[in-house]
Amino acid sequence: MFINDEKILVLRYNEKYIPHCIERHIDIEKQLGYVWYAKCGAKVAKKTIDNIIKDNATLMLYSPQNVYKAKILEYTYEKPKVGYPEYYNDGVFPIEKVAIYLKLNQIEIIAENVIDNLVVMSTGKRVADIFYHSSCSNVYARYLELNDSELRTARSCSFNKNGICDNTYSLYYGDICDKALKCNNYS
Repeated sequence: MFINDEKILVLRYNEKYIPHCIERHIDIEKQLGYVWYAKCGAKVAKKTIDNIIKDNATLMLYSPQNVYKAKILEYTYEKPKVGYPEYYNDGVFPIEKVAIYLKLNQIEIIAENVIDNLVVMSTGKRVADIFYHSSCSNVYARYLELNDSELRTARSCSFNKNGICDNTYSLYYGDICDKALKCNNYS
């Protein structure tokens, strides 16, 4: 699935507006060989996207329900004329919140627990900790291969300071933090 130390751009998505939105993108990719994906919210730095394309790095689309991987072919800040799901035009999707359009291919569903093996490139914090404790929408990460026993030993939440949640953005800031593998208090 991934190789050790592989670089990955992780984008969080949700199906609040459009159920099964990634499956709809896959349908378009099957027809055209590519699909445009509208990333809403916080912008991904141009330098990061350029490096990902240059390095042929992987894109991961993450939600607590499903995780997908894909390749980014190119990007634009303007809405493409074709190659995206029809719901981009129906008024339900928040098109005004789109930060960037990514041209993708090779989209496939992957195991949800892969998030436990990713660390943020800039901080070394585990992506799972960031996503389970905040509303952060994207991180540039790398994949670290750990077996279950290594993961359980190494996976103390990076926001756990002496047994207390130290994430000021968490609803449980200051409370006891005992979530070794996954914070179930994330909403």
